Amino acid sequence: MWNTEIMSSITLGATATVPIIVALTQIVKVGGWVNPKFMPFVSIVFGILISFLFAHDSRDFSGNILAGILFGLAGSGLYSGLKASTQAFQVEQNRNNRRP
Repeated sequence: MWNTEIMSSITLGATATVPIIVALTQIVKVGGWVNPKFMPFVSIVFGILISFLFAHDSRDFSGNILAGILFGLAGSGLYSGLKASTQAFQVEQNRNNRRP
């Protein structure tokens, strides 16, 4: 039913690819080349490109595109999750500092 080889390949690839996608997306964001509201799409494009670079010998184009989309979504979610957690932590610290 499930191709475990593809799933393990995606999982192993994500550990290296997702931080690279986050870094590349941040470079584009800081550079101001793209409107920040389109960053998830930029992340997905980077994911697809990197997926094809890492699996250039594979002929499974649909698998590479799916993996790239998953990598891009994971990178986008990782960044937004870390950002939200950092902001919540800062708010909590500010509340604790105000208490006598």
